[in-house]
Amino acid sequence: MRHHSLDFDTIQNYQQPGAEEALDADEPQTLERGIQQNLAHLSPTVEVASNEDDPDRFVEYFCNQKM
Repeated sequence: MRHHSLDFDTIQNYQQPGAEEALDADEPQTLERGIQQNLAHLSPTVEVASNEDDPDRFVEYFCNQKM
């Protein structure tokens, strides 16, 4: 399992109002593109938990890989 350590200042930034400022300006768009890519190419271990007539799509990803 991977462990990531964050410094105290980073943790404090995320706990404050306006935590979105902790992201670089281009990171929200990068995250959105990654999510769209994942939704377009679902893994065999994904279960779609929303109905076809739902306006949004909800998926559950069950990771069975060891890291």
